[in-house]
Amino acid sequence: MFTLEQANEIYKGNSSRGFYAGSEKPYFEKHQRLEMNKELAEASEAHKKGLFTPRHILTLVEIESPNFVQNFKEEIKDTFEDEIADFCIRVLDYLGWLKAQEKTTTELPTRGSGKTAEQIFENYESLRNHRIGIPKEVEKPKGKYAVSAAIFTIMESVQDNQLEYGLLYAEILSEQLGINLAKHIELKLAFNATRARLHGKKY
Repeated sequence: MFTLEQANEIYKGNSSRGFYAGSEKPYFEKHQRLEMNKELAEASEAHKKGLFTPRHILTLVEIESPNFVQNFKEEIKDTFEDEIADFCIRVLDYLGWLKAQEKTTTELPTRGSGKTAEQIFENYESLRNHRIGIPKEVEKPKGKYAVSAAIFTIMESVQDNQLEYGLLYAEILSEQLGINLAKHIELKLAFNATRARLHGKKY
């Protein structure tokens, strides 16, 4: 589902909107990881509040429509599905930057550090093909707190510098919950392309 080419395109788009000005500064990578986990925290809150995108809406919100931005804001933005898509976009964006800079994840001295973007995607593909040892809360999210547990597990993958697991777990969780993750990512990227520089923030 996820590819390095996709990551490169997302990075180029976000770079053009100013998000990588200052990426040479100390702690930039830790800031990026925080942003990933913020999306997951927002997904958890949306789930608790019952903010979901009705499935039929995906066929009604058309990117080519002159009302796309308004429709997206009213029907999809800030829902659980939207926040999971945001998480994946954040990870892919970071990996695109990692590739562009020919860097490894060496700023974070944790388990699994020192990988290139290529290595992370190779690991992701291998994990995706075999799907061995998937946490129960991700593979079968049943019960009141299962989704919370799954989100926490994805957060742990970010903290442990195992981004290939984070992407895979988000993909599997979405499958199990009947979420068209690829479509949500497509729509969110189209929406983001209409937004102001830095999405109206300072950094």
